[in-house]
Amino acid sequence: REEMCTLSGFQCGARSLDAAARNEAHLCSVLDSAERDAQMHAHGAKGCDDAQDAKECDDARGAFSQASTLEELGAAKYLTAYLLPLTAALGWFAPDVVTPYFTMLFAYVLVPMLDLVLGIDKSAPQKSQALKKSRIHRLALYLWVPVQLILSVLVYRGLGVEKMAMLHSERWSGTHRVIGATISLGFVSAGGINVSHELFHKTDRIERYLARLLLATALYSHFELEHKYGHHKRVATPEDPASARYGESFYSFLPRSIVGGFRSALEIRRRIRGGELGSGENVDVMAVGAWLCTAQLLSVFRLGGMTGASVFLAQAFIAVVILEKANYIEHYGLVRAKTPSGAYVAVDSEHSWDAPQFLSNYLLFKLQRHADHHLHATKPYQCLNATHAAPQLPAGYPALAVLLMCPPLWRKVIHARLKQYEAERVQRVSH
Repeated sequence: REEMCTLSGFQCGARSLDAAARNEAHLCSVLDSAERDAQMHAHGAKGCDDAQDAKECDDARGAFSQASTLEELGAAKYLTAYLLPLTAALGWFAPDVVTPYFTMLFAYVLVPMLDLVLGIDKSAPQKSQALKKSRIHRLALYLWVPVQLILSVLVYRGLGVEKMAMLHSERWSGTHRVIGATISLGFVSAGGINVSHELFHKTDRIERYLARLLLATALYSHFELEHKYGHHKRVATPEDPASARYGESFYSFLPRSIVGGFRSALEIRRRIRGGELGSGENVDVMAVGAWLCTAQLLSVFRLGGMTGASVFLAQAFIAVVILEKANYIEHYGLVRAKTPSGAYVAVDSEHSWDAPQFLSNYLLFKLQRHADHHLHATKPYQCLNATHAAPQLPAGYPALAVLLMCPPLWRKVIHARLKQYEAERVQRVSH
């Protein structure tokens, strides 16, 4: 790669950078920052002696600098995800300024309103190794771990140090503050599950352990095994507990997905341990998860006593409910057909709902570009594309998470959208 880039992208005096870009210089543009620095250093040693060469090399450095700046600006959009823990912190430390329930109001009221105002996310990421391996986009994920853990420690420590009566503020009772903190931590832990979902799909060992640490905050460590080796294989089939069936209410789906997902994870673990299924793991994922869950629960009890432990258990349940709301939305009513041999057709874009809303897409690290995720499970979130051939949701996940609480209203809206999609799909096929 280094030799090709030297020959094509930085061969000063032979042709301009713009001309080279039309040929093999595109390869150079997809190198990560470390490779680019090495290239510039190597070229500086070879051929930037005369004024023309030096000018062209300066232009190249400027182009790379501009690309790096754009990359950083692109990654900055994903920092909007951290508004969730910020609202939780404000609700706990400044309840009279906002409200102890600020996180819930932000997620289920303010975000859907802003989605309407900000419109559609039309971004189309370039296919480049530089974007795929972007360190700054990975750091945007890694940052979630200390942010969530520090916030949790501060809240649980406050619950342990102060008596309920001491938690009273001018406008809110201690009970309201505890309930608000429980709900807020549940939303933050749900955000942690979303980040873990991005991390455990990767091959890096450290990233997978960070994912397990986050899953333990919701006591849902089996989700990793079931999602990767169960859901992605059986999505949009009756055998998948995480795919909602047509007409099924969320209240019926929730216990089926939770219980069915855990049973599926146990079966997958058995097959891995028996050598029937290769996972590439050298550890017992569920055993590690159980240890992390126990360690976190005991740590919370030490920090916050019985109140803290009760809050931890309750917020974990809230986080799981929020996760299962997303599962319910993502594949509702979509079914893979069977071939004459009895096998299911391959997973395609028509088996996942996409949601193009701008703010909720960045808040959720592009989880709403779900069709592309199922087509390319290991693709980093910043590289996911909108799939126009997939059925399109009428709103982002936060708005629909409220809508699904009323099954008749949910069916009225989504069934109409599903009927419209089926008509459009038939028309596309006929043409």
